[in-house]
Amino acid sequence: MKCCLNFELDCYVDAQRSFPPKDIPLEAVDCTAWFQKLEVHKGLYWYSTDPHSTANLIALPVQRVREIQAMNRKGKKVDKLKLVEESWEVKPVSQDLLKNNSLTRFDIPENKNQQNRNPQKRKNRRFNDKRNT
Repeated sequence: MKCCLNFELDCYVDAQRSFPPKDIPLEAVDCTAWFQKLEVHKGLYWYSTDPHSTANLIALPVQRVREIQAMNRKGKKVDKLKLVEESWEVKPVSQDLLKNNSLTRFDIPENKNQQNRNPQKRKNRRFNDKRNT
């Protein structure tokens, strides 16, 4: 387990080398956004308009964070943090898993012509009859 964690840590460290710094807040015309969290393998930075809260999280791709930081260094503020209103969250796809199946598919088919021959039940019935008399 420890070797897996060490391997994963190396992957995360290598991936983060090309990412922009996290400690620089992003300045926009309407707000200032502070770094909250990072998704390394998705390449997303999550920013919030409140530096001490994770309310109103905004997901930004690494490339967009670079662009905003470069503009902020030049003294310019971006109009909007996101260029286009896009959702970075994966929307679940609803599927009917029982579409072609019946709820009774596991029921044992009853054969009307065949008698129920269970000697155990007969023994119990005889035993119960003897006990009751």
